[in-house]
Amino acid sequence: MEPLSIGVALTVATKSYGMIKKTIEAGAEFEQVVGQMSKWWGACQDITKANETAKKPPLFKKLTFQDSQKEALDAFVAKKKMEEMKGELRTMLLYRFGPEAWKELCETERQIKKQRQDMIYEQKERMRKLFDGVIVVAGLIVIVGLIIGIAGLLVSVS
Repeated sequence: MEPLSIGVALTVATKSYGMIKKTIEAGAEFEQVVGQMSKWWGACQDITKANETAKKPPLFKKLTFQDSQKEALDAFVAKKKMEEMKGELRTMLLYRFGPEAWKELCETERQIKKQRQDMIYEQKERMRKLFDGVIVVAGLIVIVGLIIGIAGLLVSVS
């Protein structure tokens, strides 16, 4: 995940957090809160995935020496902000709806996490691996071409 995506995910999480807070303060029903929580948890999953990617960057980033430290720091800051929001949301939800509501929301989070993992992240991982594979094959073709070219020059010189 690119740093811009980390920023976008953090923005979505922050806006969703604000909407959840306003919804709870307005005395809304539990179902209204769950809709916003779904968006918030989706953005949190993006931030979590960004942290994982920053710890283990793809081959292309390793080869091009892109600024992985900055990306790692951005992901870390976003993760800490997300954890802070989660703690505050937990307190608000427990106070407003009780412990059963929090358990239900945690179950919803697990479902969202599984769905996103199955759909989005596996697809991105396949694309990343495909791209890495194409880079390796292209590199091998260039190396084989150089070897054949050098061998051809050596044969023509002798």
